Amino acid sequence: MGAEELVGQKAPAFTLPNYDGTPYAVKPGETGVPIVLIFYPAAGTPGCTAQACAMRDQMAAQKDRWGPDKVQLIGISKSSVTDQKHFVDKYSLTYPALSDAESGEVRQLYKIGKVLFGLGDKRVTFVIDKTGTVRAAHDAMMNTLGHKNFVDGWLTTLSEEETKTSE
Repeated sequence: MGAEELVGQKAPAFTLPNYDGTPYAVKPGETGVPIVLIFYPAAGTPGCTAQACAMRDQMAAQKDRWGPDKVQLIGISKSSVTDQKHFVDKYSLTYPALSDAESGEVRQLYKIGKVLFGLGDKRVTFVIDKTGTVRAAHDAMMNTLGHKNFVDGWLTTLSEEETKTSE
C-alpha cells in the first residue's frame, strides 16, 4: 500500500536539514495549524520544479488559505542541502525545502515508495491536520500540478471543519 497506510494515524515527527543547512524540526500537532508535506523525487528536475513553483504561487495568490498562519508547507527530497539551496534560490521558493539525503529515514517513515524499477522516489503529498493526524495522501508521479489542487481541496475541507466546530 505505501503512503496511504498513514491516513488516520499520527504523523511521525522528525528533524532534517533545511536548504540553508540548519536543522528543521517538524512536530505535527504542536503548531496548531495543518502541515502539508510534499515529497518530491529531486530538486530542480522539470516535474519537481513545476510542482514547487505551483505551490509557491498558490501561497502568494491565496494568503487567506495558504498563509503561514493557515498551513505549514514543507518540501522534502533526497537531494543534498546544496542542491536544495540552489533550487530554493533559483525559483524563489518561500517554504522550507528539507534534505533527506543522508539516511532516507523520513522517506521511510512516511512510506515513500520507488518508481522506475526502484531508480527514483515517488511524488507524494500529505495533509496533516492541526492535531497531527494524517488526513490524506496523494500519490501521483506525473500529475505534478494535481498536488496543488489536492492541497487546495483539503485546505477547504479543514477550514470548513474548523468553522463548524467553532459555531
